[in-house]
Order: sequence, then C-alpha cells, then structure tokens
Amino acid sequence: MNIVKGKITIESMYDGSKSQGEAAILTTDDGRNYILYRAGRLPQNDKFFAPANNSIASVTGSIEEENGYICVKSISLADGTLLEANEEQAAPAASIFTGDAPVQNDSPETKAPNGKKQRLPRKLKKQLKKIKNNNNER
Repeated sequence: MNIVKGKITIESMYDGSKSQGEAAILTTDDGRNYILYRAGRLPQNDKFFAPANNSIASVTGSIEEENGYICVKSISLADGTLLEANEEQAAPAASIFTGDAPVQNDSPETKAPNGKKQRLPRKLKKQLKKIKNNNNER
C-alpha cells in the first residue's frame, strides 16, 4: 500500500464516449494526476468520492503507474475525516459490466435477463482477471 498526498477534484471525462462520466482525480504537489477508483467499480460516477471534492487529502491504495490509476483503500481528508472503501461498499449487487446480470466468479460468462448465457467482451474479461489476480496477491 502506498500513501499519496494531493488535491482531489471531480472532473468530467471522456465526453461523447461510452466511458463518459465524472471521475475523481488526485493531483499531487509535483503535478502528477491519478484517476481514483475502488476495487470492483469503474471510476466514473462513483459517489464515494463526492465528500472529497476540492479537498486536500492523503490517499492510501495501490498505485498503477503504467496507466495513472490508484485503487483506493481509504482517503484521509485534511479536516480529519476518514473515508474507507470497504469491501462491502465496493461489491456491487449487480454486474457493473453487463447491466442486471450478476457476475459469476469462476466463469467469464454471465446470464442475461432472459436467462441465456452471455459472454463478456474480451477486454472486460482481461480487466476482471487482473482484478482477481491483484486480490489474490494480497
């Protein structure tokens, strides 16, 4: 786990694309920008980061230098407020990738609302596999 200090702002990103939404950005004193996200969630439109908007904070999490992301475990605001990204908060009730169909942990397949099996796109399978491997390393 790393601790990174800086200012958190919520900014609109990827306007006009499928990934459009607001994401929390941590800007460090040396000018680096990191997109913040919680394990098992996409960074776009995550309300967990709303209380930290325009705040100086210390972010505890795993830095992914190769893509400029930080998987957040907790945020400590300058006023002493602690925001923890608990596993219960991070686990969505439904799949974030396929709408209402729950993700099966052992298989890259899901069940669509009509009951038929549906394959996840290759890119999403890679992302899920990476998340699973990162969780197993801990």
